[in-house]
Amino acid sequence: MTMETPGEQADLAALLIERLRGEIEATTDRTEQSYLQHEVGVLHERRGEEPLAARDYLAAYNADSEFREPLQALVRILSRRRSFKNLAKLLDTIAKGAPTAQERSHALRELAVVALEQARTGEPAGQRDEAKALLEEAVAQDPDDSAAWIELELLSAADGDAAGVARAIEARLPLLADATYKALLYIQLADLASKTGQHERAYEHLDAAAALEGRARFQTRLVLERVAANAGDLDALARALEGQAEIIAEVLDDPERGEEIGVPKFLRAPACAADAWLRAAEIRRRLGDIDAASALLAQAAQRLPTSSTIARARLAALEAQGQIEAVAQLAGDEIARGAEGASAAALWLRIAEASAVAEDRPAALDALRQALAADPGAIPARAIELDLLADGHDPTAFAEAIEATTQTFRTDAARARGWLLAAYVWSCQVRELERAGAALAKAVELGLEPALAARLGRSFASLAADAAWYEASTQALLATELDPTEVPGLWFELGRSRLLRGDTAGAEQAFAELSRSEGTGAFARAPWLGMALSATAVGLRPGDAEAPAARSAAAMDALGRSESDPALARGFRLVAALRASRAGDFEGASARLEALHQESPGDEIVAVAFAELLREANPLAASRVLSACAEAHPEPELGAALRLESALYAWKAGERARAVAELELAREALPAPSSALSSWMRRGLDASSLEARRAMLAVGEGPALELERLGLEVAHTSDGIDEGAALAALEALEHAAIPGDELSLAAALARLLWSPAFEQADATSIALDRLEAAGGDARRIARAERLRIRRDLEGDPAGAVEAAQAWSEVEPTAAAALEWLVASVVADDRASEAEARAAVAAHLDPVAADAMRASAALVSLLDQPGRLHPLLQAQHAAGRLLNLELAPPGCDPRRRATALHGLGDALGDDAQIDALLLAGWSDLAGGQGQQALETFGAVVEARPEDIAGWEGMHAAAELLDDPVQIALSCAQLGALSKDDARGAGFWEKAGLVLLERTDAHEDAEIALERAFQRDATASKAFDKLFRRVRERKEDDKLLALIERRLDVADDESEIGKLFWERARVLQKRGDNDGALSALENVTMLEPDHVGALVLMSTICIQKGDFAGAAPLLARVSKNAEAPQQQRLVSGVSAADFFENKLSQPEKALEVLVGLHEAGLSTIVVRERLARAAARTGAWSVATGMLERLMTEREQSAGRVEAARLCMAIWRDKLREPKSAEAAVRKLLDEIHDDPEALDLVLATDFDGGFRVEMLSRGKQQLVKSLQDDPCDVDRVALLARVAAAQGDMLLRQAALGALIALGKPDRGISDELAALDAKIRNQPENVLDARALAEIADPGDSGPVAEMFAHIAETVTLALGPTLDTLGVGRRNRVDAKGGPPLRLAVTEWMGALGFGEFELYVGGPEANGVQGVAGDVPAVVVGAEVHAPFDASARSAVAREVFALRRGLSAVRTRDDAAVASVVIAVCNEVGLNLPTPNYAVYSDLARAVHKEISRKVKKSVGDVAQRVAQSGQDPKQWASSARRSIDRMAVIAAGDVSIVLSELLRAPRHELASLVRENERARALLRFVLSPGYLELRRKLGMGVQ
Repeated sequence: MTMETPGEQADLAALLIERLRGEIEATTDRTEQSYLQHEVGVLHERRGEEPLAARDYLAAYNADSEFREPLQALVRILSRRRSFKNLAKLLDTIAKGAPTAQERSHALRELAVVALEQARTGEPAGQRDEAKALLEEAVAQDPDDSAAWIELELLSAADGDAAGVARAIEARLPLLADATYKALLYIQLADLASKTGQHERAYEHLDAAAALEGRARFQTRLVLERVAANAGDLDALARALEGQAEIIAEVLDDPERGEEIGVPKFLRAPACAADAWLRAAEIRRRLGDIDAASALLAQAAQRLPTSSTIARARLAALEAQGQIEAVAQLAGDEIARGAEGASAAALWLRIAEASAVAEDRPAALDALRQALAADPGAIPARAIELDLLADGHDPTAFAEAIEATTQTFRTDAARARGWLLAAYVWSCQVRELERAGAALAKAVELGLEPALAARLGRSFASLAADAAWYEASTQALLATELDPTEVPGLWFELGRSRLLRGDTAGAEQAFAELSRSEGTGAFARAPWLGMALSATAVGLRPGDAEAPAARSAAAMDALGRSESDPALARGFRLVAALRASRAGDFEGASARLEALHQESPGDEIVAVAFAELLREANPLAASRVLSACAEAHPEPELGAALRLESALYAWKAGERARAVAELELAREALPAPSSALSSWMRRGLDASSLEARRAMLAVGEGPALELERLGLEVAHTSDGIDEGAALAALEALEHAAIPGDELSLAAALARLLWSPAFEQADATSIALDRLEAAGGDARRIARAERLRIRRDLEGDPAGAVEAAQAWSEVEPTAAAALEWLVASVVADDRASEAEARAAVAAHLDPVAADAMRASAALVSLLDQPGRLHPLLQAQHAAGRLLNLELAPPGCDPRRRATALHGLGDALGDDAQIDALLLAGWSDLAGGQGQQALETFGAVVEARPEDIAGWEGMHAAAELLDDPVQIALSCAQLGALSKDDARGAGFWEKAGLVLLERTDAHEDAEIALERAFQRDATASKAFDKLFRRVRERKEDDKLLALIERRLDVADDESEIGKLFWERARVLQKRGDNDGALSALENVTMLEPDHVGALVLMSTICIQKGDFAGAAPLLARVSKNAEAPQQQRLVSGVSAADFFENKLSQPEKALEVLVGLHEAGLSTIVVRERLARAAARTGAWSVATGMLERLMTEREQSAGRVEAARLCMAIWRDKLREPKSAEAAVRKLLDEIHDDPEALDLVLATDFDGGFRVEMLSRGKQQLVKSLQDDPCDVDRVALLARVAAAQGDMLLRQAALGALIALGKPDRGISDELAALDAKIRNQPENVLDARALAEIADPGDSGPVAEMFAHIAETVTLALGPTLDTLGVGRRNRVDAKGGPPLRLAVTEWMGALGFGEFELYVGGPEANGVQGVAGDVPAVVVGAEVHAPFDASARSAVAREVFALRRGLSAVRTRDDAAVASVVIAVCNEVGLNLPTPNYAVYSDLARAVHKEISRKVKKSVGDVAQRVAQSGQDPKQWASSARRSIDRMAVIAAGDVSIVLSELLRAPRHELASLVRENERARALLRFVLSPGYLELRRKLGMGVQ
């Protein structure tokens, strides 16, 4: 087969044209002529003869106007020639004459494109708005015109119209079948919603995207993370991360699905899944869902089982859940994986905790021992071990554990406290007193004062109930130098103890010592107390053989004789008498008491005791003793009481006359009891006759006697009553009685009851007033009597009403109320009658009471018909019915409603429902919506088909704006309505309310269906129902809806949409022929029609014909006439098919490059273009795209990814690392200390300025990052390399030292450090000023406590040490300044740099390599014998440390614990008179005495103000002490230059074993943080320690 040349082809075309023209001329059929003329135009157009082609196309159209394809060809030509004015006219013609909605839509869209092109040129004005209007009309004609929707989307985006963009995207969604593309559109909608604050809407879109299978699944989770973060929605953020992790895990399990799901390759790693789960778990933990967090961490651990980070997080989560056993299991796994040191100890602690919870004590103790083996300094392990052993089950082990723990303490004081605790356990729990004593002796060896040991021995012996040890300890305490005030108490205790043991002789000896002791303080009378105890204490113990003698009266007599105080001596004599009496010595007791009575006859105690002794044997003598005492006693009342007692004794002795005489003498002071006794005695003489009784009552006066007289006379009427005497007695009683008392009330009652007295009206009125005033029953009697008087005696009806009401008020009984009602009826007083009826109702049964209250209300209503009377609280028919009369129609609706509600079943069941219906409408009228709703609810419950009731329900629900009740009532009304239109309206409203305002969407759809069934013209019901059915993709139902709607539709626009939906459903169901039949006219008119091509491609995709779909979409992407957005979507889709379905990445690249060159490059295009380029090896294209992406991506992580990949391509693929400058810059812009980028900068000869800038920025960020985590060994190593590149030797030295401390003990590093130490000046050249010293100090090392230690340095040294004596040096060890010995010169440099002048230097001390400062007027420095000049780094560190401590007054702080430091501060404050509370520190007493002994007056004077500030500030000395030690650490490392040397001494470990210790020690981390800070280097420079 031979190919034709272009010339031959041209000749052939000409021949065809001639042949076609001949055919045109030969036929008369206008349609045939039109087709032939069109073919001629096609040939001319292919030959580039566009004017001729246009002429032919126009002739074809004129031949047959029904043939539309020539017009489309004309459009094509005019578009290419950019003849917009003619093109617009042509398209307008096409649009107006289009036979189908789709064709009209296509023409309108083309018109819009023309208008947009004109708008770009600015002429004519308003074309942009015109284009938008045309597009709106186009989509109205054909809602399935994707191209038109894309144009609208682009216009809306350009206008910033987010709602318009969302609307266009939502319209396109139903048109797409490909899950990936659809998901991408949902994601775009979610981003739009999130940016406008519609977070819930964004979630809905993302849920829709997530439900679609495709390559956007992972992208959906990424966007969900962004949206949730923007919304601050932690729950959604966690779900996003969980989704990412699950998808990554899915790809890890099935790598072939990576591209299918859309997971980037760089994320397909277990670490990425684990990281997402870890982040999600942290969020779940913050939300309080510990169970979910734990489950997520478990999944992360499955992917990264060796991650210590995940393990720590899991441990924390499990602990929060309380899953102690799981914690222990996980801890064991971590230990098995090789955990060491402090980390292993922490894990063993968790195992111990689990064992303790499980009550497996041996296992817990074993785990604790393992923890201590891993980290002997693990204080928590030791503490928990002691805590477990403290339960008392194994006190021996407890004591031994305490002793073992004591060995770890650093100071003697701490160790002494430990031995004290051990002594306590041995004595009180183990009961091994020998070991307790040994432990206490050990404490004394370590510095515990003997006196304190003796005191503690007493305490332990007391707790152990060991009397012998207690006494021995007490004697030991007495052997020490004690405060004299304490000695008597100790002898007293010894005596008491011996008495209790039965050691009488020993007790006597102790009490004798007590009597010889110095009496001061609480024991000021100690000598007397000793004598008293000697005389009285012996014999108190039951069974004591010596008790009778010791407790004798004679001994007490002797004690009395020794007493100088007469009163006390008399008391002892009285006790002696009582002892004699108890012992049965009547004679002795009588003699002693008689002597005491004669000495002081007025002593009532002695007299009573004497009389009591004599009462049986000689009562008359007892009477005389008491009479004598009464005579001599200065108080009349007590004397009278004694005479009364004397009278009784005399009466007992038969001396009645004497008894009466005594009573007469007592009468003046105690008249009442005397008179009573006298009266009864007299009556005892003669009381048998009336006259005798009158005679008895004649003796004396008073109201009581008057009452007796009255009663005597009135009672003896048969004996001849004396009425006058009785009235006189009554009047006398009324006059004499106190108003309100019982006698007064008795008189008043007598007046009312005794007729002769009642007849005296005035007196009777007064008697009633008295009863009224008395209240209670008396008042009730008075008011009842007044009613009787008004009604029966006076005949006053009005007065009777008033009196009856008054009686009822104080006596609310039925009788009183009825009397009131009767009085009111008699007086015709309706107001009072109503009140009386209400009062009577209170005493009736409920039914009668309701009726009575109703009658009361009725009486009130008749009395005052115009007044608003309150409704009754009625429970029965009478009251309820009357309430209807009290609330007639037209009154306040709330009042009417109350009456109707209260009617109940008073008129029957049907009437009750009617009343409720009326009540509901009254409730509505009164604004009581909820009440009305409940009322109508009761109505329709009783009568379900009551339309009025349901209308009331509807009205009430509308008032309350209750969507559920609105919908329910509408549904019922719809069902009950006979008219279809009205019923459909109710059903439609019910459906719309449920759909729009509730979650009951299924019920809403039922309501909408019923509305549509009753009336197919219900537009809103159809629209909502149609959308829901379409969204659920129920195609059969959708087609049925369309068919029924088509029967009633009369709007062309709606009919077109309905037919389009039918076509869409048919296509979806696989009826491609049916779908294509609707598109035939479009494809005939324009072969390159964008919409047709897209739909054709969609059908190909549905068939799985990607080879057919990809070229079609590629054609759309290359079609300049197509909308930009459509070109973009089609191009991206084509590229995706070429790359992923057809394995033709070169064609994908061709399509994407075409888009890019056409100016249609978006970030999505560039993302794909970069990937395709990389896949095909087009590295230059890839770097170009990546350099754009690294600035365009929204998320920092995305920009970093692009920059990193671009850098890698330049470095690894193109071998042009210098060309990666932009990528490196961008990467370091995002992550200033990115290790990979900095590595490339260090390894590449970049431009000098760029290299300097990047390294400087990197260094700054590295230093900043290391302040957060100074143990990040990789960053430290990188910092060291940067420092080397910049020639910063000081920083290089600092970083290398840190590397060694962090576990990088490389020989090369050590050698370099040694070389640097030789290069860098290692002795100070400058004096540090106060500001520099403050900069060296830790931030917490300030305040009044720091100032105090500067003042008291010498005092602290003398009190706590070390001193020259304790260090074992003297003048023979002193280094003279003469001759300038090198060692002294080396120390002088540091002393001078820190502001010291004169000082003394000594060689010696307990540590050969040690250095110790000693504070004083002239400070001293003691260096070990092995310390030589010039100093190495270790020696520099030690010397600088001690000199700095001297300068700040911190020498003792470095070696003493926090409690000792705090004790010193409190002791100094108390020395200057502040009297701070004594702390609960074991060392306080010793230190306080030491401070008291050593503090000078000068120091007290100088430190007073500072101590005051310390007390006021509340600064914690213990916290300050920790900060002060960190300050000393800082000075040490400034001098050393190598932090590993300082940390080695600090942690007491070799430099190669520091790593784990440093990470677990906050003090060590703080020092590393300081060394890696700019301040450290600046301070070294201030000292002049720079590079030589």
